[in-house]
Amino acid sequence: MKKSMAFVIFLFFASSISVFAFGIGLQFDGNISSEFDPGLALTFKFESVPLLFSANWMFTSPRSEIGLTGDVWFVNPEITSFSAGSLNFFIGAGFFTRIIFGNDEDFGFNAGLRIPVGVNLYLLDRFVEIFAQVAPSFGLKLLPSLDFDTPFFPVSAGARLWF
Repeated sequence: MKKSMAFVIFLFFASSISVFAFGIGLQFDGNISSEFDPGLALTFKFESVPLLFSANWMFTSPRSEIGLTGDVWFVNPEITSFSAGSLNFFIGAGFFTRIIFGNDEDFGFNAGLRIPVGVNLYLLDRFVEIFAQVAPSFGLKLLPSLDFDTPFFPVSAGARLWF
């Protein structure tokens, strides 16, 4: 009985995979509001719902940051299409969290809201997505003490493969 129930659950999950297409890729990050802080992120996006997540790592000397972002795209209209794909515009809203590591004075935990705006290019029958965005961000410093975070403007460019 347990084996047949597990098989039915497996079949249900396997048949729903095509309904939930997803893209996974890498993006390069930076911050244009102060010194340019380079970084790298793993990005994950669902097609059936306009959700996008990324896990970020910014590496600068003498400190580094790890973070998480989550966005919802409100609009993603096509600007133009051509034989190899289509170019789209997007705007949305989301959140960010980041932990800053460095010396004792540089440790912190920040969180807040962001407004991603950018373009994405689909190629090869929507198998490859190339994108670039800026996401004005506003938040709070939660550690080491509660305070407003200085607004910043992260930029990202990268690519996702769709499955």
